[in-house]
Amino acid sequence: MTDPAFTLAALRAAGSLAVSERERSAADSVAAELGRKIIELDAKPGSVSLTLGFAEGFEPNPDEEVFSIRCLSPIPLVALATCLGLCWTDLDRRPHPGENVSIERVLEVAAALGAPRSHLLGAMRNELTMSGLLKLDGSTVRLGYAIAAWTDAQIDALRRFAHALPRDDA
Repeated sequence: MTDPAFTLAALRAAGSLAVSERERSAADSVAAELGRKIIELDAKPGSVSLTLGFAEGFEPNPDEEVFSIRCLSPIPLVALATCLGLCWTDLDRRPHPGENVSIERVLEVAAALGAPRSHLLGAMRNELTMSGLLKLDGSTVRLGYAIAAWTDAQIDALRRFAHALPRDDA
């Protein structure tokens, strides 16, 4: 069995990780002591895929001087909003994993907003995938592990504005 500290370090480094149920249990205990929580992404016989999020009330405070917020530039933001709008079809549920959507459909909907297709595709393949916000698989896209780590408060805030997300009206 891997030391829970190594499991948590691997989760932070890789974004997501498949572990045994026993390793998950040990990591859960340590994460809770640190104000973090383990989020299940996918379960298979003998292992579970996890990511690391913040426990409610332990999220970083953007008003603190030492906290650095990473903002998306307009094109990746349009691509992410489009993917959220197309993949998150049941607003009563958490957005992750959402529905698989063809990359072509995402490009069509986002391009209708005036964003250049090549820039959208670049943002999806690079910045949004590398940050764990999206997962591309062949010709489809779905929401990534970073979205699974969003807190209930963040998702509730997004639900209030979900009507403004680009949706598939076709």
